[in-house]
Amino acid sequence: FVCFVAGISLALIPASIVTRIVNEKELGMHHMQIVSGVDLKAYWMSFFVFDIVKSYLPCIMIAILIELFNLKYLYVWQVLFIYPWAVVPFSYVTSHLFNRESTA
Repeated sequence: FVCFVAGISLALIPASIVTRIVNEKELGMHHMQIVSGVDLKAYWMSFFVFDIVKSYLPCIMIAILIELFNLKYLYVWQVLFIYPWAVVPFSYVTSHLFNRESTA
């Protein structure tokens, strides 16, 4: 049960990232902020840091559940530590495949 819940929570992370990026592209909010004078590096870095922090929350909860249920997974700490650094850039790249939020 813990593995099932963990899998669902980890699968929802890239979906939420892609949906937000496509929604901003669809509404033109990215263009509006760039025209208003927001630095492009600061814009993307703030989203990247926020998405990394947001991705670590489920990872920490999964690690707590694994400890609470006393499951003996040897390398789960390394996988949970590396997962946000893999899924956030992947989500940014795949967000370019979608034009509408409803299809993302």
